[in-house]
Amino acid sequence: MTLSNSFRSARFEFRMRVASDPRLRMLYWPVVRWGQHKIRQAGHIDPREAEVLPDTELVIDGFQGSANSYLTRAFKHAQPEPVRLAHHLHAAVGVLRAADLQIPTLVTIREPEGAALSLVSRWPYVSLAQALRSYVRYYEVIESVAASVVICPFVITTRHPNLAIEAVNERFGTSFVVFEPTEENVRTVRGLTSQKKAKAEARKRVRAQKAVELNDPEAQHWLARAQVVYARMLAYAPESLAVHVP
Repeated sequence: MTLSNSFRSARFEFRMRVASDPRLRMLYWPVVRWGQHKIRQAGHIDPREAEVLPDTELVIDGFQGSANSYLTRAFKHAQPEPVRLAHHLHAAVGVLRAADLQIPTLVTIREPEGAALSLVSRWPYVSLAQALRSYVRYYEVIESVAASVVICPFVITTRHPNLAIEAVNERFGTSFVVFEPTEENVRTVRGLTSQKKAKAEARKRVRAQKAVELNDPEAQHWLARAQVVYARMLAYAPESLAVHVP
């Protein structure tokens, strides 16, 4: 690994550690501020959406690679008026804050191997063991408030976002407009989240290369732990969503 990639790997480790440890909460806020700075430069979303604030109306979060982008855009597409969202935090401490403030919160979850491989295909300087360890940290912390949020399985996030929004409304008494999964709406939202063909093919190649790391003992250790956490978290999913999980 080059020096540059070593630094990026260490930066990822720091970011995920402080984002999943309530004891390090104060160290997480500089991460938020840096994320908001990058968002301002990109100019594609409100920087306040990167932080849970008292006036936040809904939090959509989940571990990286769990279709957070698709669900967020499906939700936004359905709303006739802007909703104050916080999303793509990828931070257990953010979910804990939302629970403390009693803000409606939806947490996406995908089986760990798929989520971790999706993450490392985007950031190949992260090892598969590192990604799986971060997955465990994220959901183990969230488990303490899992009963007070909506846990949304991957099949719902990607195929039935309408059911996800319905579950939020039912759980929190909100009246968000439910996404209509018409062919046109689905095509529009997928068009916003899909990657250019060359980029998608490159990520597919990296994913295949990184999959070899599943044979590493450390990756096997964290995969086994992640699978246990995944099973526990699925048990918190509302029955209306859980019945659709194969």
